[in-house]
Amino acid sequence: MKVLPVILAAGESKRMGAPKPYMKLEGRTFLEIIASRLENSGASFPGIIVFNEQHHSLIQSLSLPQFDLISNERQELGQLYSLQLAIRMIPHGITGVLLCLADHPLIHEESYRRIVEMHILVPHKVILPTYEDRPGHPTLFPRLFFQEIQDLAPEKPEGVKNVLFDHPDAVMDIPLQDPGILMNLDSPEDISQMGFEFKT
Repeated sequence: MKVLPVILAAGESKRMGAPKPYMKLEGRTFLEIIASRLENSGASFPGIIVFNEQHHSLIQSLSLPQFDLISNERQELGQLYSLQLAIRMIPHGITGVLLCLADHPLIHEESYRRIVEMHILVPHKVILPTYEDRPGHPTLFPRLFFQEIQDLAPEKPEGVKNVLFDHPDAVMDIPLQDPGILMNLDSPEDISQMGFEFKT
């Protein structure tokens, strides 16, 4: 079983007021934090980061040697389109995609590892992490659903969640003791409430 990490970082960050993937928590950008934790998860590399073409100079300034970069020039189409761009580039031997969002930098390294290990046990299931019975991120999609994801219209409401709605029996929840899976940092207020230093 080989899981490829994919980080979606092509959003417009309207609520944050600056590009979220390049915000810093304690000296490191969201992207650098997520990438470093994924490197010890048991996933396969190089992973993929889908970034906003308007932020080309920002991402080039980071050291992300374990990731290939894919430019999204149509970020207005949303996360589903970014994921579709990544899936087109996935090597044949990959059995699952670990879908990570750039505004969730507080997920524990162990959480990534647990999700990857669960894929080895149940390779045909969508793995959905939960914290106190609430679903969070990242989600692991097995190759079984790659074509279905590709066939979705990018503008379809709820995006890739439609796969979960259409195949509830294929979804396996994995309870984690990690509130970070629920914490999307969308605004400066979100960051300050967590007690972190806010920097652009």
